[in-house]
Amino acid sequence: MTSPSGGRRDALADWLRIRTEISWPRWSGGRPAAGPPVLDGVRDFLHATRGGRDPEGAVRVLTALDQSLADANQGRQLTLALMAGWQRTVLRRDPVGFRTMPAFAKGGRERYGLEPDTPGRFEECLSESAQSDLPLPSRAARTYLDVLFFHPFEDGNARAAMLALAFVLARDGVSLDQAHSLQTTRWADDADGAADLALLLGILLTAARRRSSPGQPQEQRSGMAKGRPGTTLFRAGRPEDSSSSIPMPPPSASDTGASQRSFVRQGPGRPGRGLPTARSGLASPRDV
Repeated sequence: MTSPSGGRRDALADWLRIRTEISWPRWSGGRPAAGPPVLDGVRDFLHATRGGRDPEGAVRVLTALDQSLADANQGRQLTLALMAGWQRTVLRRDPVGFRTMPAFAKGGRERYGLEPDTPGRFEECLSESAQSDLPLPSRAARTYLDVLFFHPFEDGNARAAMLALAFVLARDGVSLDQAHSLQTTRWADDADGAADLALLLGILLTAARRRSSPGQPQEQRSGMAKGRPGTTLFRAGRPEDSSSSIPMPPPSASDTGASQRSFVRQGPGRPGRGLPTARSGLASPRDV
């Protein structure tokens, strides 16, 4: 949403301030299993959050998802122009470009400023989605948040963020079979929340790989809660921090969502911090 700027604090400036200071977690995930996933979590999420109240809009965003995945399979670079092409499908509007006014979200509680170099800085951030020295879940999480907090389009930015996330994952040959747990409010100045989003994506990717891996017992493919205790998924914090391995929790729940709630970040400075973060709350489907 765009409107006159008023006097609210610039959330985009807050995001750019913390973006380079986030302690992104490391991921020990392996190569994806061969073949397509049994379930397409992003497709299911987009259909569930829009299909009931906007069937035509759901068809458009799912068509845009197909476009983004095809672009990823061709190895294309993530750019504003590429995303604008998806957004033309989502909004059934042409042309689509970078917004020309400050934008607002969360009922006006966050304002995203606009400076002459804002579109260029967005392009730079999108180019970093291919950064080779950052693990895939962290790159995907950062790209998702870049789209949310740059808020590049006049409408449909939450959908654009999900399409960008799916693109970054697909370009590396992986996908989510569950995505509903990503529907959580994100705040531009919450560095811990950004790192926790990467942690959550790593959990979901690892669980999806386990469930889709041929030859594994069914109980090991069924979800995080039935995984093997002690299997390292992440190392939180900076690479030199060798004391921050994050083990999978022992079996204690019947579904992935419950195991996410019991998963506790053990990195330095975050004792007892779980997922989602304390500042997070459930997002309204209308935000998607």
